[in-house]
Amino acid sequence: MQMQNNNLKFLGIQMDCTSDSIKNANHIAKSLYDNPECDYAITPECALSGYGKNCTNESSDEALDEALEIVLNASRETQTGLFLGTMTIGQDVYNDCLIINNQGEIVNHQPKSQIIPYDTELGCKPAPMINPIQLPDHVGISAGVMICNDFWGGPIGGMPCIPQQYCKGGEVNILIHCTNGARGNGELIDQINWDWHNAWLQMISSIFRIVVISVDNSCHMKGESYYGRTSSPSGCWVAGEKIAGAPEFGQHNFTVTLPQDKMHPWGNALQNHT
Repeated sequence: MQMQNNNLKFLGIQMDCTSDSIKNANHIAKSLYDNPECDYAITPECALSGYGKNCTNESSDEALDEALEIVLNASRETQTGLFLGTMTIGQDVYNDCLIINNQGEIVNHQPKSQIIPYDTELGCKPAPMINPIQLPDHVGISAGVMICNDFWGGPIGGMPCIPQQYCKGGEVNILIHCTNGARGNGELIDQINWDWHNAWLQMISSIFRIVVISVDNSCHMKGESYYGRTSSPSGCWVAGEKIAGAPEFGQHNFTVTLPQDKMHPWGNALQNHT
């Protein structure tokens, strides 16, 4: 972790979200050890557990607990906070984002709100939609944390537009998006999905003059091997401009440094969003 200053450094981990949670955990941990200067890391949707039926089987619980400890230990040793995508299994099953501080402690979580039929098939329940979350190691900086469909599903599904609600509430400084979209379903549909995702990330950032960081999976949604373009770009947008990102193919990390004095909620000192 960096010395405390006026900048925040984020690490985006575009990775294969496989059905092997230990393999996933080791990849996340290595990314933290390779970038110890970062304040926070962001993973794709279900990066730890994988996004498949295996992750909700009782036989996988022990491996998932072990995988989580690998990541928490790396967080402690590098003093890096995390926005960690995973399935969480307790009294209820959630497609979840765990919020972890730089001491490797889970301090909050934001489950997916606008779940898709596949989430329902896995037993996931939807969660409340709007829940600004303070960055655990930076008082006064709040994030709207969204998982996949929560960011772009509302307008085409007749549901509330969650990023709009976060921004119009005037409480968040940044939108953090963990995603894992379908890909490899044919050249036309893959291109349509890419164009929509790319435009929506840019448009939300532009309209609301806000920072957006989005990170996608680099293999098939359910964990199978795949080499092709991700379903959406991984990167950081500021007021509509993409200022950092990962290549569209394969596993890559990217970093971006953001000055805190430019991370204003929408509607608050808009003239400073330059």
